[in-house]
Amino acid sequence: IPGTGYGWQMIKNPTPYLSLIEPPIFEQADQNKLGGPATEVFRFGTSVVGSGELELDYRRPWEKNVPPDQVFRVKIIVREALHTE
Repeated sequence: IPGTGYGWQMIKNPTPYLSLIEPPIFEQADQNKLGGPATEVFRFGTSVVGSGELELDYRRPWEKNVPPDQVFRVKIIVREALHTE
């Protein structure tokens, strides 16, 4: 959670259709600029055909009773399962 302390938190995961392969990582556009823009990358895999909704909230983890700054929702449809091993 570089800079502002904000990060994406998974609120709704369409398990078992989608699984997080590894913890999210931050990729900074400019490694020499502290607090500069960064992209949070989530890597998912799937092994089951089906559908569900993924929901992420953009918030500071220590602010418990504050609404998220942004909400991202997407419907996931898995038509062919890929095995990630």
